[in-house]
Amino acid sequence: MSELVVSGVHKRLGETQVLKGVSFTLEKGEVVALLGPSGSGKTTLLRAIAGLDHPDAGSIRLGDRVFFDADARRAVPAERRGLGLVFQSYALWPHRTVLENVEYPLRLRKDPKARERALSVLREIGLEGMTARYPHELSGGQQQRVALARAIVYQPPLLLLDEPLSNLDAKLREEARVWLRELIGRLQISALCVTHDQLEALALADRVLLLEHGRVEQEGAPEEIYDRPRTLFAAEFMGSNNRLQGKVVERRDGMARIAGAGWELWGQLRGDRPAGSEATAIIRLERTRIQQSGGQNCLAAKLETAVYLGERWDALFRIGDVRVRAWAPSAPEQSQYFLFFPPESLWIF
Repeated sequence: MSELVVSGVHKRLGETQVLKGVSFTLEKGEVVALLGPSGSGKTTLLRAIAGLDHPDAGSIRLGDRVFFDADARRAVPAERRGLGLVFQSYALWPHRTVLENVEYPLRLRKDPKARERALSVLREIGLEGMTARYPHELSGGQQQRVALARAIVYQPPLLLLDEPLSNLDAKLREEARVWLRELIGRLQISALCVTHDQLEALALADRVLLLEHGRVEQEGAPEEIYDRPRTLFAAEFMGSNNRLQGKVVERRDGMARIAGAGWELWGQLRGDRPAGSEATAIIRLERTRIQQSGGQNCLAAKLETAVYLGERWDALFRIGDVRVRAWAPSAPEQSQYFLFFPPESLWIF
């Protein structure tokens, strides 16, 4: 049986239809990321599952418990759903110590082993030496851990994470992704994570739901979402990409030749684009290769500038009226190069 089942959820905020029939399931022990740009509906969906907002239609069930059913006019209040929730702001009690913050949910439940269990969780997340500190005495990463400890201390059936790492700086966020994924796996927690950060979604989730305009644009494992996008939006949202506009001039065995002003390339056809129709070609920057000589599916390119990023250089080229980027392991030193676009990595929509 699925841990969480969301069926046909609709939600309007004012004049805007924020959710448009969203359906998905989350299995026990699975981590699912709700990924998408601002305004795609991911936070509204999380709030509906948490019970902080009520949808206009649809149903939400956890195991054999019905949290919301529009047809039956049933809506279980948030405080009776027993879910763990970590807010973007962490929402720690400023006047309570670390230990008191983590104990609080157990004290509300009159758990006689509240202190013992809180100390156990703090040891689990590496904060056993900071029990007497107050939130303002902690770093951002430590506050994030306390918020997570408070959410999991009473062993909720589902953990809801709302942009949990967004307040951390880049270095801490990178470390926290690994730490949080390891903790969730070790404790075998079922979790739903809202994020606009694709790296966070890829690192944390077993499965990603990519949302756009209140609908699930694509659902699948992180590798599927990144390597096999089904729509132009999914292809462009993930990764760093080059975009080429042109017309399909030939089709053959699932491939297509797309041509623009002074260039043409073969690529993998996605969807039904007849010959003569306008099309968009997408390729990830890491798959756009810089070469000294030409060949099949290569275009002559003039180097305009290159930016040093530490582990690589981000080079900008011009091909006629088109500007194209590619990543290089060392500083490009010539003015003229060839760019190779592997046909299997050039997606034509």
